[in-house]
Amino acid sequence: MTRSRRPRPSYVMEGDDFAGDDSDSDFNPGIEPTVEDDDMDVDVNEVKAEEEDGNYGDEMEVDYVPSKSSKSKTKAVKPTLKNTPRKMPVKKIPTTKAAAANKENGEDRKVALKDRFNLFYGFDEASRVKGNAIRQTWGNVTYAWGKNIMTPNVTFETPPDLKVNVAEQFGTAEKGDDLTTLGPSMSLLNSTGEETTLAPKTSSSWKASGGDQDAPNPASVINAGAPVSSVAWAYGHTVAQYLAVSTLNSSLSDSTTGLPESTDPTFKAFACNTGPGTIQIWKFSPQPSLNQVFTFDFGFASEMAFQPRNQDDARDSVGLLASVFQDGSVRVFEVPYNNNDEPVHMTLKAPYRTFMLASSKATCLCWRGPTVIVVGYTDGKIAEFDISDTDDETALIPSYFLPIHSTYVASIACGYPVDSHLVFSSSPDGFCKLTDVSDARHTRAINLRVIDYTPAVAYQSHVSSFTCLEDSETVRVLPTRQLNLYKSLTSVTRHQTHAMSVGTSINHPFVISGGSDGTVAMGNCVRRVMVGARYTHSYAFTILWRFEYSKKENRYRLFDGLRSDGFVKATNSKNRVTFPENVTVTSVQWNNNAATGGWYAAGLTSGLVRVDCVV
Repeated sequence: MTRSRRPRPSYVMEGDDFAGDDSDSDFNPGIEPTVEDDDMDVDVNEVKAEEEDGNYGDEMEVDYVPSKSSKSKTKAVKPTLKNTPRKMPVKKIPTTKAAAANKENGEDRKVALKDRFNLFYGFDEASRVKGNAIRQTWGNVTYAWGKNIMTPNVTFETPPDLKVNVAEQFGTAEKGDDLTTLGPSMSLLNSTGEETTLAPKTSSSWKASGGDQDAPNPASVINAGAPVSSVAWAYGHTVAQYLAVSTLNSSLSDSTTGLPESTDPTFKAFACNTGPGTIQIWKFSPQPSLNQVFTFDFGFASEMAFQPRNQDDARDSVGLLASVFQDGSVRVFEVPYNNNDEPVHMTLKAPYRTFMLASSKATCLCWRGPTVIVVGYTDGKIAEFDISDTDDETALIPSYFLPIHSTYVASIACGYPVDSHLVFSSSPDGFCKLTDVSDARHTRAINLRVIDYTPAVAYQSHVSSFTCLEDSETVRVLPTRQLNLYKSLTSVTRHQTHAMSVGTSINHPFVISGGSDGTVAMGNCVRRVMVGARYTHSYAFTILWRFEYSKKENRYRLFDGLRSDGFVKATNSKNRVTFPENVTVTSVQWNNNAATGGWYAAGLTSGLVRVDCVV
């Protein structure tokens, strides 16, 4: 009869050394060879009892012959199982000590959480109290939140009255200036297969599948008529909301996708090109309608940003809009109101301010105050302009012109109004840099080496951090007090391919990002960085929707599959999927007004803009 059991320890004597069988050691549990014993009939229960008691019943004696060279006169002792040294077993921690250890680990977690508070909010008591309130409010929010907890986290300075002459900025638009009218119509399917056809410069309401179809919702889809380069919400509006949309409408040769040809000169990063461009102003009350269309010959607007304002600021216009144009300039103009039902077409001829440097081309901008604009350039420098300066000799001269990067500045963000003196910039040279511009002459930029190109950055005031990309797919928040904090606790969202745009809000700590895979993701940065270490594994960001395109059928599908996703290991490059170029989410922005803090807009290369609300 053959039995499998744990082998008894055996000892082999070779000269003066003893070799023990490690199969009985407690340091290699589960690696026990099978022993066949045909001459013994063993009771398994008895063997287990003997192993538990440490007594194997009989003693295996080994004859010991002392060595002739041994000088020891000690009487030889016959080794047995009981007096032969064995490897020490794994020491089990008593229950009381295990409880003490757990308590110590709990203290360590508290210390780690305290360190994170100091890292993100500083050491002063007021900031830590504010940080604790933010953690209590937003720490457990995963996706949807109530409007009652959503309040502006910062207060902007009241901008002065610049006395802009709006009438001098615009002229009458000529027929044919707006090329977005020539764009393709969009055949769009939802998740259930229902089809919607959108002509250029039209919109349609949109209901996410799986949700309450009767709930009031500002969700809508807009066909801008050409690939979208940037979207921007106007500040300080309580009832009607205004969204600016800029398009790449210099050459619409492909009637199916609306994408310009690859040889189009507007896609040269370092060349200053002129050509027709369009900025559309959409009014939401709450459903969208085309309100105004501005045409110009400065080339398309690659980036736009409205002047920051508080909710109670009195105004007689939509807002002051700053834009980067392809002719290398930065222009600022006032967007007037249009209370008519029909859209107004105007030509932008003489903006309020035009900033242009002969030696370089502007690539990006951000507001560093109510009247101050920071601009990045193709030669790696950043400059600052004050639009309130009316002196003819100094109005167009930058306050400083600092060399920061070795190649062009791809994106720039400022910590206004919390950290107004800090400017965060990214570049294809592989560095993200944080610059203190309070002393421009003696300032030194703090370098942060990234793995890949970072095309978008933003500032999140709830955790005093900047958001950027680490490995071209993962969006992370980086505290201003320790910029090189590259740990798993700082990742907020992730995409299957390159992330292209990032948006933050002053009303809540959720970061939204869009990628070239056609998805829009959202993650809570407070929940990610301000919870105990044992809860970090439960963090998951949300995939809001996915945009898909079928080249065979020439149809688009907007798949509303709300789901949560976690951070897993990077996808194998051999399994990567190539997505169509017209599904890329080029720009995402939160609405920073208190009444509509849950609204966001996402523009795509196909020409569609989706506006939705998550609360």
